[in-house]
Amino acid sequence: MMNRIYFIVLGVCLLSSCSFLDEAPVTSVGEDDAYVSESALEAGIAGCYRAMQGSALYQGEMSEYLQFCSMLVHWKSERLQQQWTQCFDLTMYSVSNNNQKIYRALYSGVNTCNRLISGLSGSPVDDFFKTRTEAEARLIRAVLYFTLVRLYGDVPLLLEPVAYDSGMGFPRTAYYDVYEQIVRDLRFAQENMCGPKEQTPAAVLAGRPHKWAATSFLAAVYMQIACLLENADYQWFDMSKEGRRPDFTTCEILDAEDAWTLALEAAKDVIESEAYGLERDYRHLFRWDPVNHPLDYCSKERIFVLQSTDNGTSGNYMAVRTLPAYPGGTQNKTTENKNNGRIRPERYVFQKWAGTYGGELAPSDRDDIEGNLYISCPDPRFDATFIHTRYRNLNTGKNVGLYPAMNYVMNINSREPYFRKYLSPLYDAGNGYADLYMMRYADVLLMAAEASASLSSGPGDTYWNAALDYVEQIHSRARASVDEGENPASQPTWEDRQFADKDALVKAIMWERVYEMSCEGHEFFDTHRRGAKYLVDEITRPLNAFLAEPNQSKVPDGAQDKTYKSVLFNGRTLPEDVEQVRKGLLLAFPDDEIRYNPALTLADQNDFYVM
Repeated sequence: MMNRIYFIVLGVCLLSSCSFLDEAPVTSVGEDDAYVSESALEAGIAGCYRAMQGSALYQGEMSEYLQFCSMLVHWKSERLQQQWTQCFDLTMYSVSNNNQKIYRALYSGVNTCNRLISGLSGSPVDDFFKTRTEAEARLIRAVLYFTLVRLYGDVPLLLEPVAYDSGMGFPRTAYYDVYEQIVRDLRFAQENMCGPKEQTPAAVLAGRPHKWAATSFLAAVYMQIACLLENADYQWFDMSKEGRRPDFTTCEILDAEDAWTLALEAAKDVIESEAYGLERDYRHLFRWDPVNHPLDYCSKERIFVLQSTDNGTSGNYMAVRTLPAYPGGTQNKTTENKNNGRIRPERYVFQKWAGTYGGELAPSDRDDIEGNLYISCPDPRFDATFIHTRYRNLNTGKNVGLYPAMNYVMNINSREPYFRKYLSPLYDAGNGYADLYMMRYADVLLMAAEASASLSSGPGDTYWNAALDYVEQIHSRARASVDEGENPASQPTWEDRQFADKDALVKAIMWERVYEMSCEGHEFFDTHRRGAKYLVDEITRPLNAFLAEPNQSKVPDGAQDKTYKSVLFNGRTLPEDVEQVRKGLLLAFPDDEIRYNPALTLADQNDFYVM
């Protein structure tokens, strides 16, 4: 029976008082009246968005566990259970309960979209409104399938609603055919969704996605395809097997250059549309203050967001798990959650970022510090991203010391930095207004930069200079993200940096994605999409070298404390063999789905995956 895969519910709950769904007066509908009016269709779209917001997905467990598998994020303390240690193989195992929950929740969302799309044909509502509804549902379905194909490769491609107890079997569809459907859905959405000037005032105020969101995701899809083609020898598929070689001709893509060209064209279309723009101050993206700064919630930088509520029902998973107890800047003085600060920044990212952009080194006369240790960074995004060195505990009224304060370099003792991005003035360990950016305008600029660099033949050509210009827009905003009356930050321009070739430039842009969008849910996809060689060269090998440095691996004489490496990495050396890493580019296909889907056998597990 396939009763483990699909949860067939047409979700119609309103998201929040600050949600675009306020414009829909219907709060619930049944099967008989689900499609009879425009407000009912709006409620159906509400259900599609709502399906993306469960605790297993983007604002919850999926983001947390994928971040760990990226090696750019770690947990707050020692973990020995397999559900945690699986991340050291850069993946999630087939028997992982979280893996299975993620898979089911994604298909539940797909089926919610399929139910709405299928039901439109018999609806008495005006055809123009039905087409717009279908376009928006297909955008959401495309985003869900884009997540599925990047996590699992071949996946069942279901475009019609599936009965809960149908007992039907669904074979895995070749990944390139899944991408073809994603492109088809996004092109339909691009052509038929509202434009920004056609949206209702309520939709504008809430940042509801419009047609240019579909174009933005098209750029991301083409970029992903380009990476699959460009790095095919290091990807998750075994090209010696029949049907595994990447074939995107149905998407009018013959090679990586075609894909990069389409990615750049889509990103440029978004940029030239002027539908979006960078927020003036980077910090304003994360103020989350509906009382004093309500317009932040309709910033032109928001392309696609998952909205949070003020009643603790959605979106606060990331806030609780990234913030310390009783942090300054909130109203929380009395409530502590056992999951506070469970998701922590990786020291390697902290040090690499500070080293890249002129960070300050610790004093050289410290007996307990060996080697270079950056203790601050002038890039304003750094302090907007991390709570480090110390923070004010509102419960005790005292400052709490954190890494890289000198006393906490060797002694981890839960004194690692925290992420700051989900800190809300109204947060009280249960409530908050912090949204999740699925896509924002800075992402589009970075996609344009990466595509331009990938098409470049070397320093000084048109594509090279365009890549630098796109990044400079982001850096210019970063420098200006200071308090009124302060001089702009001293972050250097990339024109002053010397990149030997386009490979070096591309890698710098990839790290720029890490700095600009830390803890926004992109980490796993960015570290894994360029293949196993990139993952080894840029993540596991340098991280292993970092963990071998005395400040991470040495216990001071007479000290009882465990080291950073021994606790948070269980003393592990991360895999550096490219062939071994290839299987970790995808999550293992969930064991339950193989066992209970009559169209699959154990032989249907992903290539290279042996566990």
